[in-house]
Amino acid sequence: MEALYGLHPVEEAIRSGRRRFDHVVVAREREDARLEKLVDLCRQNGVRVLREAREQLTLLAQTPAHQGVVAMVHPQEFLSIEDLYAPLPSATPGAARLLLALDGVEDPQNLGALLRVADGAGWTAWCSPSGVRRP
Repeated sequence: MEALYGLHPVEEAIRSGRRRFDHVVVAREREDARLEKLVDLCRQNGVRVLREAREQLTLLAQTPAHQGVVAMVHPQEFLSIEDLYAPLPSATPGAARLLLALDGVEDPQNLGALLRVADGAGWTAWCSPSGVRRP
């Protein structure tokens, strides 16, 4: 399992429907409208929600910057180059693929911005020196 943390990343992952969630853990100490909206979204999408102490979330995320939300998601699948040329099952015949190729991105905020824009544009996969991944 991988830990995905922060209000916006978890919300966007649920909305996109491209990640397989095991469960979402929210901080027992945090109670506000934004968090409750996220909890409602989880329940609407069949994602199990647990409430734990903030310290437990810090252990799961391996950082105190989790904003009171940690999602445990299944790892993303790597694709082969051949997979990129295979037709998309849900696409119309001849539909173009949108790929994002990255190398040497050093600022995590820049990477986040690139991935959010690619996701909004309907990307198919992204490439980095470590391999090709599905969104």
